[in-house]
Amino acid sequence: MYSSSCETTRNSTGIEESTDGMILGPEDLSYQIYDVSGESNSAVSTEDLKECLKKQLEFCFSRENLSKDLYLISQMDSDQFIPI
Repeated sequence: MYSSSCETTRNSTGIEESTDGMILGPEDLSYQIYDVSGESNSAVSTEDLKECLKKQLEFCFSRENLSKDLYLISQMDSDQFIPI
């Protein structure tokens, strides 16, 4: 079953709460499993996909995440830009 990553909200403690009210700790957020069999009960609209991608990119390149993400830090140049 498709589980969109933009259906959760993150607070400052690293704990997320999904839209159904379920509290997810950092250990629950390691992997997301997607059904790649091609069988889908619901189609994702282009606008929803764009919004999810926007939220994911905003999080990845946020100051909070950039200060902790060792891979992105390793990719920064001397001006702290990351090539895309």
